[in-house]
Amino acid sequence: APTSKDRIRDAQSLFAYGFANTAIYQDKTTEKILQIPVKKGVADTLHAVAKQDFSYLDQKKADLSQITSKQNLPENLTAPIKKGDTVGSIDYYLGDKQIGSIPVVAKESIAAAGYGDILQEMFCYYCFVSKSVGRSMVPQLPPPSICPRFARS
Repeated sequence: APTSKDRIRDAQSLFAYGFANTAIYQDKTTEKILQIPVKKGVADTLHAVAKQDFSYLDQKKADLSQITSKQNLPENLTAPIKKGDTVGSIDYYLGDKQIGSIPVVAKESIAAAGYGDILQEMFCYYCFVSKSVGRSMVPQLPPPSICPRFARS
């Protein structure tokens, strides 16, 4: 454009077009903590989070309220699991079309249970939990410092 007024008018036209013909969808997925059962680990449950928030820029004037998400997480995981490992995904759809996906990662590490861990769990179960089951009363849970897997959450 030959003059600064022409350039400003052209810039205003481009901004007006962009705001009129695009829309953005955002989902704050990193705030959601997901839980996945763990087998053969020192903990029974893994806490996982989305690696990033999801954003989608639409240029076709679609109804963004129709966006749905689907969590693709395994039924369970087997230890060991390292913090940051990808354990699943969250997929986003607009109608039947997939418009994006974000990875779900482990928020913490979980080591594989060793012989000592299994022996401690058996000891705690025998000493604290099994003795009260047959008496039709609420099981007495041991202190978390002795038996962390039986501690109340």
